[in-house]
Amino acid sequence: MYSDYATLDCSSVADGTYNVMKSYYTGALSLGTLYTQKTAPTNELLDNVYWLDCSEYPFVLKQYIDGVWMEYNDLVYIGDVTINSGVITKVENNPFNWNGITGSSASMPSNRYINLALGASYANYTAPADGWFSINADASANNGQIYMGCVNQLRMSCSAPSQYGLACSIPVKRGEQLTIIYDNIQNANLIFVYAQGN
Repeated sequence: MYSDYATLDCSSVADGTYNVMKSYYTGALSLGTLYTQKTAPTNELLDNVYWLDCSEYPFVLKQYIDGVWMEYNDLVYIGDVTINSGVITKVENNPFNWNGITGSSASMPSNRYINLALGASYANYTAPADGWFSINADASANNGQIYMGCVNQLRMSCSAPSQYGLACSIPVKRGEQLTIIYDNIQNANLIFVYAQGN
């Protein structure tokens, strides 16, 4: 359960299941009914109704206020709660939201990473999670080269003349195997950067 849910005051809320929205900026939670669809809902147009507009990407969360759909740039749908007698009795987290990260940004690199030992050229590496392999190095001679290739056919390569830097990054899925081939490089640093959704 997200610890956030404990901050909800449900003492005067009618029994039922509600969607929970969280503000990026303030962290405040709000309860409402969320409709996920391409066209604006026409039923129960009340102030606690939210609409996740799927007509374009990225999706836009809107709330019906005083007869108008107002767009929210700071709200994210984090899950559902069931309330009985003013108490939360059930929580279901939004499967398309991870730790407050929306689905559209969950595959982007996070600030978390681990250092890896760079093996010999042609060595294989297995992704410990969804994320990015990233390598940087200096060319030790003309035409320093780095090549990264995955089983899924995604490829990345770079080259540079002597004493210039090289950097390559490639996204991978958990358990996916990556091969790194290199030549004429020095001071190499290999890291794995976790995706925001992990």
